[in-house]
Amino acid sequence: MLPSRSPLRGDDAPPDIDTYLQRLKRQGSLLLVTGTVDETISGIATRRLLGDPHCDRKRVLAFADAVSDDYVDYCLPSGTTRRDADVRVATPDGTRRGDPESEGDAAGRVDRTDAERLRRGLTRAIAGFDANVDLDPAELRVGVVTLVPFLDATDRSGVERLVRTLGEIVRGLDGMAHVHLPVADTAPVVDDLSPLFDARIELRQRETFLPEQRWHVPRYGITTVWTEI
Repeated sequence: MLPSRSPLRGDDAPPDIDTYLQRLKRQGSLLLVTGTVDETISGIATRRLLGDPHCDRKRVLAFADAVSDDYVDYCLPSGTTRRDADVRVATPDGTRRGDPESEGDAAGRVDRTDAERLRRGLTRAIAGFDANVDLDPAELRVGVVTLVPFLDATDRSGVERLVRTLGEIVRGLDGMAHVHLPVADTAPVVDDLSPLFDARIELRQRETFLPEQRWHVPRYGITTVWTEI
């Protein structure tokens, strides 16, 4: 049985964002990634959050609908591919765009049962890593791209259950997970879901500028300055 743990043990506020981020790496965390950016920028952020390619990491990538193999590899750190032994890829129906079995009118559709299917797939993938190795803090990295199809296709409770389960498992294993919600950081749905996460990373892409990010930690009133991804 996978262990569970409440978010971020200890009630004392960290003195700065760097201290807080180190705490997330030691104790496990769940991050919400927001911002009205395209999937290219989301992929760059995911690549970074999945960790240094030169370090030992167990990586799980989950997608709300079928995706191409090229985009899966794009989201992984340099030198890492979906075929690596330490990488798992999950979609609700187990297919990717471009696969013959994915073609037809039903391809890419998301219905109200898919959040539950993906929740189970994520649980199995993470449990497989946990059963075979003794995971170090921050060794497990999980990325979910993206929540929007689930929010469009199902009631909020299914999405919340997926997020809660992921947070409990990842924190219990001292891992790091992030979930993409590519909408404005000020959107009501972000306010609704933020309490389930330890922090938010807001992305933006301005014309002629490189992609940028800033962190929000509502529980401590922290918002950082914009920096390049």
